[in-house]
Amino acid sequence: MTVNYKLLRTSGKLAQRKALRIVPIKKDVTGIERICQHIQQATTLTTADILGTISALRTELVEELKSGNTVHLPGIGFFSLALKGDIHEDPKTHRHHLRNVAVRKIRFRPDKDFHEALGKMIFE
Repeated sequence: MTVNYKLLRTSGKLAQRKALRIVPIKKDVTGIERICQHIQQATTLTTADILGTISALRTELVEELKSGNTVHLPGIGFFSLALKGDIHEDPKTHRHHLRNVAVRKIRFRPDKDFHEALGKMIFE
């Protein structure tokens, strides 16, 4: 299997540091159906078992992230929240607070094992 890539010119502030950036070319989006088929063939689990587990895992991830926790799935990695908001300084106490706080994104940091499982790859 190969991973194709292309080189694109950078713009804005990034262009001052690097003239080109590397972008992988996405071949396809793998859906849950294909993943379920592969897991079902490799294990004794049924598609229903897999879908139920994924649904329950999603629910637990959401609840743990809502509680302010980082979630670690051994062999996969860590999930945590990144926040955004407007910084406001209280004129009386001079303390800083956030207004309009929201989730900016969900961060994922892979475990070393997960990263190493990619092994040697071929790039074109």
